[in-house]
This record gives sequence, C-alpha cells and structure tokens, in this order.
Amino acid sequence: MSAYNTRTSFSCLNCHMKQKHKNDEGEEEAPNETNFMADDQEFERFSHQYEVNAGLCDLLFNNFDLDHHLCEGCTDCSIDLMKLLILNTEHEVEEYTEYLNKLNSEQSDEILDELEAELAKLQQEEKKLEDDIGEFNEEKRTSRESMVEKEALEKKCKRHAARELSKLAMNEDEISSLQLRLLNATVWLKTVQDTNVFDACFKICDEGTVGVINNLSLDRSQREINAAWGQAALLLTSLAKLIGLEFEKYRILAYGSRSHLLVLEDGQMLPLFNLNGCAFQSKDYMFDAAMVAFLELMQQLEVRIRSIDATVFMPYEIKSGVLEDKYGQSYSIRKEFNSEEGWEKALKSMLRNLQCYLCFVSVFLAEDTHK
Repeated sequence: MSAYNTRTSFSCLNCHMKQKHKNDEGEEEAPNETNFMADDQEFERFSHQYEVNAGLCDLLFNNFDLDHHLCEGCTDCSIDLMKLLILNTEHEVEEYTEYLNKLNSEQSDEILDELEAELAKLQQEEKKLEDDIGEFNEEKRTSRESMVEKEALEKKCKRHAARELSKLAMNEDEISSLQLRLLNATVWLKTVQDTNVFDACFKICDEGTVGVINNLSLDRSQREINAAWGQAALLLTSLAKLIGLEFEKYRILAYGSRSHLLVLEDGQMLPLFNLNGCAFQSKDYMFDAAMVAFLELMQQLEVRIRSIDATVFMPYEIKSGVLEDKYGQSYSIRKEFNSEEGWEKALKSMLRNLQCYLCFVSVFLAEDTHK
C-alpha cells in the first residue's frame, strides 16, 4: 500500500466521535484499539443528539472556522439546518418585500409631493439667501467705496484744515502785530495831539532881568543876542502864517543870526542883528530901526489876534518902539538914549508878549483841529 493511500482516523469536531476512512479499495481501515471506543459508547450518541444539534447551531451562527472535517451525521444535520434557515430567510424577505411595496404604493405619491414642496421651499429659501448675499455684497462694496471716499475726503479736509490753521496763526500774528502798531500809533497820535509844536520848538523864559528864547539870552553877548533875534523873527513869522496875517510895510527874513527886515516900500534891508562889538555899547541906528519895525509887526499881529478874540489882552502895550506895562512903566526898544537895564527890560517885555501870542495861537489851532 502506498503512503499516499493511507488514511488516518479522526474525531468529529462537533460530536467527538471517532471516524474511519475507507482505503482505495473501499475497505474501512481498522481504528487504533487504544483510541477507538465507539462500540461501548454507541448508546451515548442518541442522548447527546440535542447537544450535537446545539453545537451545530453555534458553529453555523457564530461562523467558527473548521480546522478538520465533521462527521457524516453532523454534516447532514448542518446541511438540513442551513436549508431550513435559508427557507425561513427567503420567506421573511418575501414578506418584507411585499410590505415595502405596499408602503411605497400607498405613500410614494404623498411623500413625493411633500418632498417636492419642501424642495421648492428650500429652493426659494436658497434663492432668497443668494439674493440677500448679493445685496449684502453690493452693500459691502458700496460701503467700502464710501469708506474710501470718506477717508480721502477726511485726508483732504485735514490738509485743508492744517493750511487754514496755518493761515489763521499767521493772520493772528499779523493782527497782533497790527494791534501793537495801532496801539503805538494811537499813543503817538495822542502824544502828538497833546504836544504843542510851538511850545516844543520855542522855549521862552526869564533869567532874572534877561529874557531867554531857546536858551539864547537877549543880553550883552553879541553872539547870543543875534541868534536870539533870529529865533524871535522865526517865531513871529510862523505865528503870522498860522492865523493868516500878511504883514504890512515890512517882511521878515528869518536867517538865524543874520535875520533882516525888508522894507516893502523901497526894498531897504534892516539888519536884525548887531555887528559893532559889544551888544549894548555899540551904537547902530539901522539895528534900532529894525527893532522898532519888529515891534510894529508885533503890533499888527496883536491887532489880528484881537479881531479873532476881543477879550485877549497883552501884558505890555506897544507904542512906537516902546513897551508899556499896566502900571504905566515904559521901556524903549532902542539902544540910543537908553540904559542897559532899560534895554534888557524892553527885550524881556517883548519876549513875554511873544509868549502870549504863542499861547493864543496854540489854543486857536487846537480848537480848530477839534472842529
């Protein structure tokens, strides 16, 4: 016997019964006496039939893997059990199919209508949402463009505001400067208005028995007396012009220390200064004639002043080269046949009358300015 035709005995996985294989000639092989106990245990197979069937069910439903063959009986039982399970399953499938077809036939139309209605509703909602999204995107784009425009406008406004603030600061500085200039001009104008030009330009005072005009004394000094006569001539000419007086017979030529009186009738020049040494001791008839003519011009100015204001009176009355006070004391302006003291008093009296003329004209000009 070949080794390939040798069959070994085995135990059934389910019933654990010892089985024999047939050889190639169809004869059963004798089991091993030490392992085969089938004859003595035959009666136990029927008592364990229930356990066998239960084991087969477990093998079928639990899908156990078999590592060797079952016995012929267990195999037949397993096949019968599987057929029964297949028939039951097919029956259940038929029942479920019939029930499913019944449900589909009864509810398919209604469910389809409901689903179509719900689908249409959802489609409408989707369209509405898409429209809302489109509107939102359009509003977002519009808002973004508006924001960009506003930012550009804000930057432009800020630049414009900065320029305007700069201009405002410059204007404020200029206004402050103009206000200071206006204040200075106002103060200066007030000062000028309150300032008497003649009082500022012609200062007349006394130093004992000597009259002084602009710090120049009408006394013995030849240099000072000539300059003082020049100042007196300039003052008289200015006063006459301010009140509109045109002198008769004489015209004053105020040339400082070399002032003259021009005789209008014959054009003769009378010197209003002394060139012959000491102011009083030297005799100069032309100088005396010029001083007498000067008093005559002062008398014409006095007449003009009284025509403006008749209440005005001078401290000394002028009469033909003589100045007389209110007590009747007279002082001659001539040096001839005169004392030095008398001549100085006459010059001092002449300056006092000029000072009165100056005060009147200053008041007259101030009132005219206010008018």
